[in-house]
Amino acid sequence: MTNKGPRSTTIPSRRQREQQRKLIRHKRRAHLAIALGGLAVVTFFAVGFSTYLLRNIPPLRLSDFVDLSAASLVYAQDGSLLGRFASEGDRRPLRTLQDTGTILQEAFISAEDKDFYRHFGIDPMAILRSAWDNLHHQSIHSGGSTITQQTVKLAMFPHQERTLRRKVQEMILSLELEHRQSKQQILLEYMNALYYGRIHGVPLYGVESAALHIFGKHAKDLSSAQAAVLAAIPNNPTYFALGEHTPHVISRQRFILSRMYTLGYLDNVTYHKALIEPVLKELRHDQLLFAPYESNSPYIIAQVSRIAPRLIAQSEGIPASQAEMELASRGYRIYTSIKPELQHRMEQVIKNTRDFPPAIHITSVQRHNHHSLQAEEQVGMVIMQNSTGRIVAIDGGRNFAKSQVDHSLSRRQAGSALKPLVVYGPALEHGLITPGTIIDDVPHEYYNPHSPTRQWFPLNWDHQFHGLMTARDALMQSYNLPAIELLSQLGPQVGAHYAWELGLSGIEKMDANSLGLAIGGTHGGVNPEDLAAAYATFAHGGVFTEPTLIDRIDDSLGKKIYHRQAHTHRVFRSDIAALVTTMLKQVIENSFGTAHYVAKSLPHTDIAGKTGTTDENKDAWFVGYTPSYTMSTWVGYDLPHALLTSKRYEEPLRPQKLFVQILGPTITLRKEQFTLPKNIHPYIICTKSGLLASPLCKAAHDTEVDYFITGTEPTDICHSHQVVFTTQINGVHVLATEFTPLSEIKTEILFNRPPVVLDPNHRYDEPLDAKNAIPTDADPRGGSPLSVIQPSSTTVTPPPPSP
Repeated sequence: MTNKGPRSTTIPSRRQREQQRKLIRHKRRAHLAIALGGLAVVTFFAVGFSTYLLRNIPPLRLSDFVDLSAASLVYAQDGSLLGRFASEGDRRPLRTLQDTGTILQEAFISAEDKDFYRHFGIDPMAILRSAWDNLHHQSIHSGGSTITQQTVKLAMFPHQERTLRRKVQEMILSLELEHRQSKQQILLEYMNALYYGRIHGVPLYGVESAALHIFGKHAKDLSSAQAAVLAAIPNNPTYFALGEHTPHVISRQRFILSRMYTLGYLDNVTYHKALIEPVLKELRHDQLLFAPYESNSPYIIAQVSRIAPRLIAQSEGIPASQAEMELASRGYRIYTSIKPELQHRMEQVIKNTRDFPPAIHITSVQRHNHHSLQAEEQVGMVIMQNSTGRIVAIDGGRNFAKSQVDHSLSRRQAGSALKPLVVYGPALEHGLITPGTIIDDVPHEYYNPHSPTRQWFPLNWDHQFHGLMTARDALMQSYNLPAIELLSQLGPQVGAHYAWELGLSGIEKMDANSLGLAIGGTHGGVNPEDLAAAYATFAHGGVFTEPTLIDRIDDSLGKKIYHRQAHTHRVFRSDIAALVTTMLKQVIENSFGTAHYVAKSLPHTDIAGKTGTTDENKDAWFVGYTPSYTMSTWVGYDLPHALLTSKRYEEPLRPQKLFVQILGPTITLRKEQFTLPKNIHPYIICTKSGLLASPLCKAAHDTEVDYFITGTEPTDICHSHQVVFTTQINGVHVLATEFTPLSEIKTEILFNRPPVVLDPNHRYDEPLDAKNAIPTDADPRGGSPLSVIQPSSTTVTPPPPSP
């Protein structure tokens, strides 16, 4: 036996063993750190990628899925239907799944989602197959979408974008929709929203519309073969278009029928019968009439289409552009403040062409080319409830089919209709005048920076000057010079400020530097809605209320998403507003008032208002109000042109006639009266001095009843009127003297008026009241003037008239 030598291995020392253990620990820590770092990177990437995929995911609103193709409806304040919205196309949403018919439901389930009643909103196996297919094609090639996902896509992603992020968001929302709605409701919403392309030129939405246009029968009455045709088209309405690509439709129809047979929806006999059914011969060949836009009040619907999207967007937190699209297909219920009886009367009056002149030819110049255009006289009208700002009637033109221009919103110069708003109301508010303040209507030159001569010599509408008059009379007869003089004292900036406070946003900043603002000669303009709201401020005690048309908006589930809230602010004190109303009543009640036609047509009624015309009578306005309603009316042409004037068609009267015809019956029925605040009282004053009238003032017919706020009334008796002895020398009125022959002396009641200094460079006549002024010169034949008879200290006691 051979002895082996000793082993050569060396037993490691304790230090070596410790170093080996440390090395192992370091390696393990390094591996762990790498693993944790990798996990962190993967987690960070996953979270970031998930955040990217779910960023801006829209909230799921059930109202988006109910009646996906239902038009929004517009109602009057009594609940009657005014009209409906729809985008282009025919939409006939069904209310229950039973109305679609069992066979049509089975056709769609076979074609699109055979596991619809078994999955929970998404089909994982279909998604995996779709993912493999998309990876193979290196793009999103096939969808694997369930009916639930397609419904979400139709409701939430109408632009049909094909991106990974959209698909992920679609799946997340599908899971939520399945949790919140039944399968039956989802299927109904899907079948109502499907787009079928154009049939006979009409875009079709929903199975009921498609069934009627394609086969001439309701969806629930379709045969198996016909149902398969309807299930074939929505997959790709362009590729499966009847007529243009009929073979494609029939090929897919047969595929769907085979799926229905395989899934057990069709027995053998029914399946083979459907294959040989001549569906192409059963197609409807005549065009089915439809009304994508139905309303007898198109201007109302047009305004609602402008206002409602903004209100919906604000309430729902969505872009206004999306809200505008949804208006046509989300089944909103929009309740307006329109009163049907007033609206109907307004529309009937406008339809009566006998009240309007015939069309005229207007020459339009464009790029040095002259074009002759036939033009009809147009109107724009708004009636508003004073206490709430709710618009109760609108009409924007005479024929919406011919012109969609809404003249109730179109801005034009207002002429004298601005005077109460920017001159008389503000002057009363600032204490510059009372209604009985005397203003001298005489020629006057004003500075005009826009004129080559820097001068402006304004005239009255009748090209005369009338002398001393009260502010009430100046407004009643709509004279220009008194208004301009008041605004020059008040400041046009103050007048413009009141215009803006009264909602006249069309008045421009440059108008705040122009005295032309006093008579409506502005660079900016106003519209009938603007003026209705502004004048309603006087009837509402000086409180401006922003006009509104829409009271409430509900979604298709009946959930209230908007409710009107009044926005108000005070512009005038209530007693000042009442004074303006007493002045504007005289415009109508006084026989010299510019709107006396209204009083003659509606006797024994309480109405205040103001007329307005622009240069060359290109625009005619009347704004009238009662305690309850304000009606603003504009008449003119789209291209500014002088209105026709004849014995039958009197241009200033046309807006007044419309007021009488439309609001007159309501005014007569209601028999309302304006009331005065307790601090306003009537006084009889002299219209030449503004003081308390004396018997001589009354004898000279220079008195009127005026109203004053306590503390602003006159306390002195007028001494301006005197009994004077006069004569005429060579046609010149002079004071009689002791040498004047007795046979030539006349006894007259005249008044002292300030001298009028006329500019020798301008040929202006003296004011009309100069002939009733006490002469300053005496009979040139010599002698002292005969003594005048001074008035007594008694006054004329006023009766207690209504304001």
